[in-house]
Amino acid sequence: MILYFGNMLSSHGLTPTLMETLVLKLKNQEKVKAASNKKNVIVRFFHMNYIFWRHFNCVELIFIDVFSTKAFFFGFFFGFFSWILRIPYVPILRGGDLPYRIKKSPGLSRFLFSKSANNVTPSLFIKSRFAQNNYRTKYIPNFIEFDQYPFQQRKSSRPKLLWVRAFHEIYNPKMAVFVLYDLLKGNPNAGLTMVGPDKDGSQKLCMDLADDLGIAKQITFTGLLPKKEWISLAEKSDIFINTTHVDNMPVSIIEAMALGFPIVSTDVGGIPFLLEDGQNALFVGDNDKVGMVEKINILLSDNHLSMRLSRNARITAQQYAWDAVYPKWKKVINKYSKP
Repeated sequence: MILYFGNMLSSHGLTPTLMETLVLKLKNQEKVKAASNKKNVIVRFFHMNYIFWRHFNCVELIFIDVFSTKAFFFGFFFGFFSWILRIPYVPILRGGDLPYRIKKSPGLSRFLFSKSANNVTPSLFIKSRFAQNNYRTKYIPNFIEFDQYPFQQRKSSRPKLLWVRAFHEIYNPKMAVFVLYDLLKGNPNAGLTMVGPDKDGSQKLCMDLADDLGIAKQITFTGLLPKKEWISLAEKSDIFINTTHVDNMPVSIIEAMALGFPIVSTDVGGIPFLLEDGQNALFVGDNDKVGMVEKINILLSDNHLSMRLSRNARITAQQYAWDAVYPKWKKVINKYSKP
């Protein structure tokens, strides 16, 4: 049996986590017990403990989602007791700011990541940073259900922008509003659709900003949508923008590539390991609103570039299909499975 510890909160109206998606896929092939779906953080911690101590004597391998914030200490707790009980454990490195956590908590990090059977990351950026700290790390990318994303070749671009992410300060959603404001000066038919749940009040700030700038009618805020709904909605947009300050390996960008979007993104964190400037996306610096408007205008005036980025994005996304990713997980699991 495999135990998997992390957050499974979609039943509370939140976006399904990567853990939830992975667990559902693994359960088709492996015996997996996962925790936890409790919304309250304290209750969630105790529920994880209950699952751990109830099943520890029949477990072959433990996966632990590890983040860079306070949830890091959940990961350390279960890693420590897995090591005490001689159960192989594998931290799955989810937090885009884990290099900062290594600096802030060097002793705990050294124990958690050096005593593990291996460390798995979906980000080549995180893998490179962990290598600098002499932690062995295996790269297994995030995945999508590739066939669920119909390819739409963008032969020409209209100034219809799509932004898909949780509304949170670290993802800089206000930048998207400012970009639209500047874009409208030369493209009065421009529009922006913003899809995602509000995490920290940022959606309200964006709505207020749009009102202040007089462009509220040009922005559609959908809130959290089921995947099928926002994929259908995406057909009405031609350019995908990513505005984040901090990033790792966002599934939303993989999804945008699979749908055939020309992408304009900030070049922060793990983004340059996921996208290639000029090949399947165009890059701008962190919070570079002017630069993003300039790159969007280039797409609007260059149909050949739009077509090339669209086609290359789809080709790139194929490597993140489940059929391509599962063998990498299977290799990790087989190492610790009993014959």
